[in-house]
Amino acid sequence: MKLLTIIYIIAACGVGILAGMIIETIADEVTLRRQEKQIELLQLRVEELESENGDKVQVIEINDNRAQPESYFTPF
Repeated sequence: MKLLTIIYIIAACGVGILAGMIIETIADEVTLRRQEKQIELLQLRVEELESENGDKVQVIEINDNRAQPESYFTPF
């Protein structure tokens, strides 16, 4: 009787793992489809913005005029 119980437990675990994998695959597929649609919309938006701006390049220069410490490790 104990051997049959062990076989049932192993079978139940196997069925549970299989069902979990199927459910996870379905959930992942829905997420992937949603992400693909979002990526497609973003690519269209990028193409639209590039066509509006043409080949204009904007250069931004950042100057840091703060005094530099002699050693960065003095607070430690």
